[in-house]
Amino acid sequence: MVPPLLAGLGLLGFAAALNRVYLKAPGLRQDGTLKPTQQGIAIAKDSWMTAIGAALVLDSLTRDGDADAPLRLSAGRSRPELVSAVRLARALRVL
Repeated sequence: MVPPLLAGLGLLGFAAALNRVYLKAPGLRQDGTLKPTQQGIAIAKDSWMTAIGAALVLDSLTRDGDADAPLRLSAGRSRPELVSAVRLARALRVL
């Protein structure tokens, strides 16, 4: 199993390279904006990987206690979509 920090750093590096291609290649975005052209939509859609890589890195760096313990919400249930949002919010308060 790959540690989340290593996976996040790898994904963040790959996504940063894709973002650079999108920003630097001519014809992928409209002049003076970040809005993609028809040709740039395929690469612009991959920008979400930057956020996922950053979330993995931040979560790994700010996690308290047991790394495998799930974050528990009300009534003892864990909801994965909220867990990531809560951890990201905690990390941003630390910065």
